[in-house]
Order: sequence, then structure tokens, then C-alpha cells
Amino acid sequence: LKLREQKVSAVAELEAAETERLTQQAGVNLAQAQIKQRQAALRTAEVRFSYTTLKADWQTDHGNGCRYVARQYVDEGDTIAANAPVVTLVDLSVLIAVINVAERDYAFLKIGQTANISVDFIAGETFPGTVVRMAPVFDETSRQARVEIAVPNPDSVLKGGMFARVHIELGRAEQTLAAPSTAIIQRIGKYGAFIVDDGKARFVEAETGIEDEGWLQVSGLEEGQQVVTLGHHLLSDGVRVSPSEGREELPQKVQ
Repeated sequence: LKLREQKVSAVAELEAAETERLTQQAGVNLAQAQIKQRQAALRTAEVRFSYTTLKADWQTDHGNGCRYVARQYVDEGDTIAANAPVVTLVDLSVLIAVINVAERDYAFLKIGQTANISVDFIAGETFPGTVVRMAPVFDETSRQARVEIAVPNPDSVLKGGMFARVHIELGRAEQTLAAPSTAIIQRIGKYGAFIVDDGKARFVEAETGIEDEGWLQVSGLEEGQQVVTLGHHLLSDGVRVSPSEGREELPQKVQ
């Protein structure tokens, strides 16, 4: 009987010990699960914290690699929505000068052609540039085409948005006839100028060429003819005109 009682007691102790072990193991499993949960929460917090630090990456194939903050939309500590702009960064190492070119000048341009750029901000200094893009279409209203010129700016002296003057040598002509650029107009798709013929206006067709400093290469006019440079948009053939004293403009030979 004693042996049986001892055996029953041993079994009960064994079962109690197993129950205790299972209880402790459950506690361990719970603790491990809580650790994993806390680790996941930590990783989530670290990811969210990383969102508060913005990094901008860019290639440095040209220029000095510097970028400038052109505009800041938020301040440190602000709460912003996803995809909301924070800052605008600009690269000033190479700027693009945009000009609109008339049909008569477009044919003289080509990719890779050199240009000289000047700005009022820096008087007396010019910056070299290169034609890098020419629009294949013309604006239907202005009849001009967009041309882009790359201007190296290693010292970031030039700033984006500045007004620039662009000088491009379209060609050279010697011993040619030139008329004031303001005299040449377009009528019914044809270029020409109004000349003063026996006190009356007469439209004469003219082919145009190179323009330089207010003078335009022309053919179709004759040297010494008096051309109208002001108010010609109101004229038609046969209208009597009275040239103003001191404003006589004559086509002339240029060297």
C-alpha cells in the first residue's frame, strides 16, 4: 500500500512539475512574442523617424555638384502630407537661355552653334553658350520657334530667371544692301517694305538675310530708296505720305 501511495505521489509531483514547466514555457513564449512585437514597433518607429530626414541624390556628370535651395515650402518641425513639396533645388552649373527665333533667322541656326550671352546684372561681361535644342515647330501666333542655349556657369554668377541678351552670328556678308530692321514688315505672308515713291507709299517685296545691330540684309530694294520705318502697319499702296524731317531712312551698302 505504501509503495502504491508513493507511486501515486510521484506521478502527481511529476504532473505538477510538467504543468509548472508548461506554464513557464508559455510565459517564455509570451515574452518572446512581446519582444518581437516591440522590435517590430521599434523598426516601424525607426522607419518613420527616417522619413523626417530628407536626402537628395543627383548625378555629378557636370559642374561642381552643388545644388542651391531656390524655394523652401516648410519649416523644421512642420507636419506635411505625403508627396507634398519641401524644397526646390536647382543646379546652376549650366543654365539654359531660351530665345524665340523668327522664321527668317531659324534657317541660319544649327545645333552646336556658339553664342554670347550678356545680362544687365553684370555689365560689360559676356558668357559663352552653345545651341543645344531647336524646336521643330513654330508657334502659330508669333511664328517663332523656341531655341535653347546651354551656358556654363561654374561660379554660379548667373542666376535662374535672369533676363539675358543673346548674340549669335548667323553669317557674314560683304558689300551687301541693308535696310533698317524696323522697315521690314510682313504682308500676306511676304516680307517687304513700304517705300516712298513720288510722295506715295508703295509696298515692295524683299528677301531678308542677316540682321545685325538694327540693320537687316535685303534684296529687292534699291540703294537710296526711302523706306518707311514708322506707322507702316497703317499704310497701303497709294496712300500719300509725308516723311518727317530728320527721319529719312535709306537702304545702304555695308562693308
